[in-house]
Amino acid sequence: MAGLKDTHEVLSNRESGYGRYDIMIVPKNKANPGLMLEFKTVRDENAEFMAAAQQAITQ
Repeated sequence: MAGLKDTHEVLSNRESGYGRYDIMIVPKNKANPGLMLEFKTVRDENAEFMAAAQQAITQ
């Protein structure tokens, strides 16, 4: 993400909880795309991965 510093602003959300992003990548030129990233962890990737992914999408 350090390579984006000229074209984007990278923001980390210190607050945690439902409805809050973990990292937001905001373009300095609004014509360019941006990203909002939500991270989830799972202990058993086979059993819990899809449920965690769906929770992140819902959030």
